[in-house]
Parts: sequence; structure tokens; C-alpha cells
Amino acid sequence: MIIRNIFKNKCIVLSLSLLILIFLVSACTGGSGQNVTNVVQQLPAVQQFFSQYPNANIKVIYYDTNYVNQTILQIRQDCGSQMKVEEYYKADIIDSTTNLILTVWLDSSLNPVCTIKTGVPPQNISSSTSNVINSSASNVSTINTGTPPQNSSSSTSNVSTTINSQPKIVPSPKICSPEYNLDLGQQKTYTFSNWMYDIELSYIDSTSTKFLINGGTTSRISKGNSEILPDGSKITVSDIDSTNNQASFCMDVTNVNVCTPSYDIDGGQPTMYTIDGKVYDVEATYISSSDVEFLINGEKTSKLTKGSNYILGNGAKVTVSDIDSINNQASFCMDTSGISLCSPQYDLILGQQQIYTVHNNLYDVEVSYVDSTSVEFLINGGFTSRISKGNSEALPDGSNVIVAEIDATNNIATFCID
Repeated sequence: MIIRNIFKNKCIVLSLSLLILIFLVSACTGGSGQNVTNVVQQLPAVQQFFSQYPNANIKVIYYDTNYVNQTILQIRQDCGSQMKVEEYYKADIIDSTTNLILTVWLDSSLNPVCTIKTGVPPQNISSSTSNVINSSASNVSTINTGTPPQNSSSSTSNVSTTINSQPKIVPSPKICSPEYNLDLGQQKTYTFSNWMYDIELSYIDSTSTKFLINGGTTSRISKGNSEILPDGSKITVSDIDSTNNQASFCMDVTNVNVCTPSYDIDGGQPTMYTIDGKVYDVEATYISSSDVEFLINGEKTSKLTKGSNYILGNGAKVTVSDIDSINNQASFCMDTSGISLCSPQYDLILGQQQIYTVHNNLYDVEVSYVDSTSVEFLINGGFTSRISKGNSEALPDGSNVIVAEIDATNNIATFCID
């Protein structure tokens, strides 16, 4: 680390030998190190600390930009995100009797930007009930952390000034946990608290990364930053290794929206809902603090907890999004993407002939052709065209034959007649 000349009389350090450095620190009095101490001593928070602990000592350390850049995460953990990568003075006011330490961070203009009190004061001192130290400086962030730094020590004199040439680098804490790693282009499926996420690292450079998550692409996220996903979950980038095209991330699913849109219902009150063009007669027949039971279009569900779901006979999925047993209410969502194309459905093997009664009409049906994409029927003596899955064809009597599924491997077609 570059040693800064902090003395007013501009003592020029031409040799970095330990003896000369000690000599200069001792000989050059009245320098800016003492100015820093004078500024610190005038701060109301410091004066209050000295009034309670008059035998405390002051130790001033200078940190240059390079060192701050290496330890900025630790500094921000103590002082908050307002701390920038720039030069700072750190003043520790230490009371060796109680092991209390008041730490003041000052910028290069000697403006206090953060004040931290560590340690537990004696119970008979009134300040122990307060977590915030009053200060007249409006831009000072004051925090009580409760644990004194392990490397702090008191000086034999009341004021000591330290020039930090190689301060010990404290390992940065993890940004988040647990962490998951992905290589560029790698895709993995993760389960977080029963929520499934298909995640791919789609982009990486030296400062940012992008992910493809459940089909949606994030913006570029830099290390230490996060993005809220559409379902309310949050992805945080904990590390970026552009050299090896790798990134580490964490997922927070605390605020996941169980499902959307959500519908509210009072217990015991049948209510009609129109969802995706279909009408559902829904009643919450049972509500407790942990689960709920529905009657939907005459079909009774099992008892469902928050976040769990039930597949109805038509393929629709009902999911419990919230339970409020105090007010006898529940909330649910309905996913209709799995609804069968038609019902009832019939299966026929290629060449098989079967007679069906639909709406009191008789239909003599045979599967005359099947491949991986289409099927052809012989119905009441007339051939249909080749019909693909999900499509239909009108019959001469006005009804429709609908292809619900094709299994070319086993030569089976699944269809309905409406």
C-alpha cells in the first residue's frame, strides 16, 4: 500500500526503512495526523464518549484507495452502502477498562461519515440503553454493532497516530448464502422451498452477468446486486469470474407470489368465477389455520395447505395462495393450461372399430390411419381427412370429432365427439 505523507511540514520520506519511518513519525509534530485527532476530539459523539470514559485513548489510521477497494464490503457491512471507494481516516477511541470502542470514519476532507460503537457498556452507565450516539453532523451514520474488533488495543499515550503501509486484509463476508455456481451456457434446475427454477447463465463479462430463469431473461446484474423476478423471488449475484466464465448467485424465495391472479372466497359461501372463459362454482367447505378444502363444480378437493394444489377432473389445477382462518377466508388460483381439449375421451388402436353413444347418437368409429402428427377416422361409413392433435373436423350430422392425443409408437389415437 502507498504510504501517504500526512505531515504539514512535508517531511519527505526518502527511505522506507523502519528506523527512518519511526523517526519521522516521532519528529514531525503538528502534522495532519494531529489535525485528524483534533477534528475527532471536537465531535459531539466523541466528547460524550470521553465524558463517560475520560481515560480512553485515540488511535488514528489512514487507509488509501487501494486498501479501501479491497475491504469495501467489510466497511459497508459496518457503515452502510453510502461508503465509497476513496481515502479514509479511521479513528478508534478505546477505553481499555470496559473494552468499549468508538470508531469514527472520516473522508479525506476530515468530514465524519460513519460512527460505530462496539462493545457492551457497564449496566450502571445510562448510555447502555441507547443504540445511537447523538451527533451534530448530519452526514454521519452512527451504528452500535455490539462486538469490539479483535485487533483493537489501547495505546500508552492518550493519542497515537498510525500510518498503515500494509494493514491486515480482513476476508470479505459472503454477500449471500447458500451460493450456487454456473458456467456460461450451463443450465440447471434448482428447487428452493418447493419452488422450482430452471436457471441458465446466459451472459457474463468482468462486471455483470445475465440469467435465463424459467424462460425469462434478467437484466445485467453486477456483483453484490439483485433483481426481483416476476414471481417475487430475488436473485443476487455473489461473485463473477469472467476469466473462467463462471458466476455465483443466491436465490431468496421468501416473498414468492404463490400464484396469480388470486381469487378470494369466504368460507361456506358458494361463489361463481369465470376463469379463462370457463365458469367455476367454488365453495370453501373447510378452513383451518393450516389447510382448506374446496368444492369446485361438484368435485371435492383434498385438504390443501398454502402453496399446495389439486388437479381437477378436467385437468385444471387449483392452488391455495393464502389462508386466513381468523376471518374464515381463503385465496386460490386456477391454472387452466392443463384442461383437456375435450371430454369424455376415447382411445382406439389402428384398425380397431368401436360403437360409441354420444348425446343419444350412435357413432361407429375406426382409426384408419395414424402417424406421429395426424390421424384419420372412418366414422359411420365416411372417412375424415387427416387431423392433427388439438384440431377437429365437422361430421355430416353437425357434430365434431376432436383429436386429443396421438401415440404413433403404439398406433393409438385419443379423441372426443362433441
